[in-house]
Amino acid sequence: MTSMKLQKYSDKIKNDLKALNHWPAILFIFDKIESKGRLCWLSGGAVRDLILGLTPLDIDFATDALEAEILELFPEAVLVGKEFGVYKIPYSASGVQSIYDLTVFREEDKYEDGRRPTVVTRSTPDKDAQRRDFTINALYWDLKKESLIDYVGGVEDLDKKIIRCVGPAAKRFQEDYLRVLRMLRFSYQLGFEIEAETYHQGEVNAKGLLKISGERIISEISKLKSHNSRLNFFKDELTVKIFEINGFTFSEIGEKIEKVRRLPETQTEQQALTEILFFIGFHDEAVEALQKRFKFSSVLKSWLLKLSHIQRFIDQSAEYFQYCLLIDKSEDYARAINCFAELGLLDDVLARHIIDTFNQHKIPLLEAKDIISLVPKNIISRTLSTVRIMQFQEKLSDFKSALNYVKNLDVRREENG
Repeated sequence: MTSMKLQKYSDKIKNDLKALNHWPAILFIFDKIESKGRLCWLSGGAVRDLILGLTPLDIDFATDALEAEILELFPEAVLVGKEFGVYKIPYSASGVQSIYDLTVFREEDKYEDGRRPTVVTRSTPDKDAQRRDFTINALYWDLKKESLIDYVGGVEDLDKKIIRCVGPAAKRFQEDYLRVLRMLRFSYQLGFEIEAETYHQGEVNAKGLLKISGERIISEISKLKSHNSRLNFFKDELTVKIFEINGFTFSEIGEKIEKVRRLPETQTEQQALTEILFFIGFHDEAVEALQKRFKFSSVLKSWLLKLSHIQRFIDQSAEYFQYCLLIDKSEDYARAINCFAELGLLDDVLARHIIDTFNQHKIPLLEAKDIISLVPKNIISRTLSTVRIMQFQEKLSDFKSALNYVKNLDVRREENG
């Protein structure tokens, strides 16, 4: 990389950095650390994104300041990883608080479980760069000198659009097997090629992802915000292999990818999980297996259960009003129904009829309080469901007709089912 190109990128960062909403916070943190005569550099993804002309989502700082100095400068800082020297620095402006990560330059050694180091020591910036995953993520911006710092050839790899491990690829992946997935994610997120040895070692070490928690894996996949980049990621042979290692087979992946492209593009974990479940099948067994391996949050688990519920109705050739009753419980079911229609798993005409019918009759004609004196408590719920179905079928159209229907019920027959 020529000094001229380095200067070009430095000038770009210098100009773009000051236009960020983060700039006041960056100055605040820098001025504090600078007052102790310590280094305060931006590190990692923020520097990479600035070079690429992207707006960084997060701003991370690296320093050689001592723990006592950091806590003196930032009394409200939270030390979240004492062994790693990671601090959460709060910054408030206009009533809005943001949190910034500040880490000390360090070396790491003895990754015994393929997830985290057991030996961490304070070190120098060049050694800190050597512990990082990929060259493009091992860049620094010296805020005092306003200069780009590159110890590992990351700028050149950015220029050539290459993903390459820092140092021996096998060692990097064995330190943290999630890096195999990160390699793929960065490649499709940025549109970069993966250097041959890096990709090869990713294949060799893919089984190590069995040691990684499901939460970390899903979180990594969900960072692929672009629909197109995420689908290309799913098509990659190594991605398919990773899911197979974890017990999930992507069937007819090429054909299914094209169907998934019909879905509206949304940047949510729910969308990513919908795609994964489509590739392996929407049935209860698949949902249970996914939940067991990846241990989803209650929100995501609820979404997956809704998808499997819709699949069950499809298998049972359920009537349109049965789907409407589901939407009564949660309008997420309407989203799920639209997903199935877009994927070609539910007839378009039926799906439209379900949604239109529900929208025309959103408000139930009766509530429990309206009939509590008319029927035994043990059949209130069933009676309301019956009335709701007749409303969807347009057999009952108003409160009066619905109430008269309940009054004329043969209660004994209803109690006996």
